[in-house]
Amino acid sequence: KKVEVVLTANRIINNPTNIEDGATYVIVIVQGNIGGYDITWGDNFDFGTHGSLGLTNTVDKADILIFEANSYGELCLTNIRKGFNWTSIGA
Repeated sequence: KKVEVVLTANRIINNPTNIEDGATYVIVIVQGNIGGYDITWGDNFDFGTHGSLGLTNTVDKADILIFEANSYGELCLTNIRKGFNWTSIGA
């Protein structure tokens, strides 16, 4: 399952619902407009030792976050790649 989030302001991503234990979820976060936006994450996102993510701040650059769902209803970050050139879907 994959979703793209284009940031045009700071944003809150709430806890996910109806996640499937063991499923992989991909979130592509793109800096839109002027860049420099950030995300506040719900408590069920587990970033492990990454702690604060420090998203890429440059316009039209994307960070790709890969999560695996666990039986506690959490999405655990398993991989992150930062700073890709990105053209948003539908742009």
